[in-house]
Amino acid sequence: MLDLFAGTGALALEAISRGAGSAVLVDQNREAISLCTENAKSLGFESQVRVVASPVERALTQLLRQGERFELAFADPPYAAEAIAKTLVDAAELIVPQGTFVVEHAKRELLPERIGPWVRIDERAFGDTRVSIFRLGEPQKQE
Repeated sequence: MLDLFAGTGALALEAISRGAGSAVLVDQNREAISLCTENAKSLGFESQVRVVASPVERALTQLLRQGERFELAFADPPYAAEAIAKTLVDAAELIVPQGTFVVEHAKRELLPERIGPWVRIDERAFGDTRVSIFRLGEPQKQE
């Protein structure tokens, strides 16, 4: 699984605790990188976690060049509205067919049903947070 804007790494580490084989955590903040590494180690997941210290855009390009593919991706970008659409589109080639991308954003931000090749399949609100779940879908037909 892939965790973009990883922060503490909590989403990826939770996924590993629930059966994900491995995770790549991406963040550019030094404190976040340190927290991801420390948290993985404290849970005994260091062999299943790779932490990438890089801006997300650059990391996606690097992962694509390396031939990486993921079934599941999470993102919690700091400025969700602009970053979500770009991140979903940029990451699409890294996700396997029928892969899932879970995006956390502000409750007041409503995302479109389609973003690039992604189709929103579910959406849940928790307090001030909204979680939108996207799956790679069929391309829209041009009229």
